[in-house]
Amino acid sequence: LKMSVLRCHRLLSRIRCALYSVEPVVLNHNHISDAMCQQFQTDGYVVVPNVVPSHIIRTLHQRTANLFEGVFETGIFPDEWHWRKGISKEGAAREIVNAWKSDTIVGSVVLCPDLGAMAKKLMGWKTGVQLGQDDVVWKPPHCSGGVGFHQDSTYISDQFAVRDNNSITMWIALDDSTPAKGAVQYVVGSHLWKHDATKRVGGAHFHSGDPMHNVHVAAEYSNVDKQQITINTTEVTAGSLIFHHQDIWHGSAGNSTDEHRRALVAHYISSDVEFREEPQPDYIYGRYKLEPPNHQVVSTTFFPTVC
Repeated sequence: LKMSVLRCHRLLSRIRCALYSVEPVVLNHNHISDAMCQQFQTDGYVVVPNVVPSHIIRTLHQRTANLFEGVFETGIFPDEWHWRKGISKEGAAREIVNAWKSDTIVGSVVLCPDLGAMAKKLMGWKTGVQLGQDDVVWKPPHCSGGVGFHQDSTYISDQFAVRDNNSITMWIALDDSTPAKGAVQYVVGSHLWKHDATKRVGGAHFHSGDPMHNVHVAAEYSNVDKQQITINTTEVTAGSLIFHHQDIWHGSAGNSTDEHRRALVAHYISSDVEFREEPQPDYIYGRYKLEPPNHQVVSTTFFPTVC
């Protein structure tokens, strides 16, 4: 569904007025060292500890609960809303996409310029940063639903031209994340494999029966010996960040504990991208593609400027 320019501006005004009323996010720090940049380039991901203050994390706990209750502060629905109280199973995994439109606190965090600057430094971008999308993800206690190994580039980077190195993911831990709770797992250095490897496994396969199937197929296609594959599980504390490259293979197991595992995720894109011509961008992205002559413009109405 293509959006009219008039409707774009009306929605932009409504969301911005709400976001401007919120105090700017003040981080504990926004330090990205040269060593972190080197690790990111080599391994495809890097952990940055203790960035988001505890009082913001506590507020995000409440806002996350509100969102899944259907309480949308701005009056605007998110783009996707998976898990409904009274309908979905209590132990099922939960996700909301583009909560920045629905909640000003979520919006103030994912649109924080200091966080965008950290992403920009890791990617080495010379241009600005826009928000591609956010995800609020929640694995409640004893949630069996894991996430199969995949590349974020399949559903984000591939929507745009130029495709390579145009996006980065920031994962904010809202709870301590441990292996038993389903911490994110990374195939170290797999962002350097052939970028179109996902096509060999038929798509993202988030919930593949064999958690390593996708990785093995991608490795073989990229001429990587399966015996050389290294998988790291990232154990982080609440308020810490994980940044990972668009092309790294990653996934996670279920939550076997009595505690929650929640996270707020932002997928940032370089501000110099344009929508791909053919095929048309997928859902979420394609629905915000404007009419000609602006059909390739990635409008800051729906993909707002971060820094």
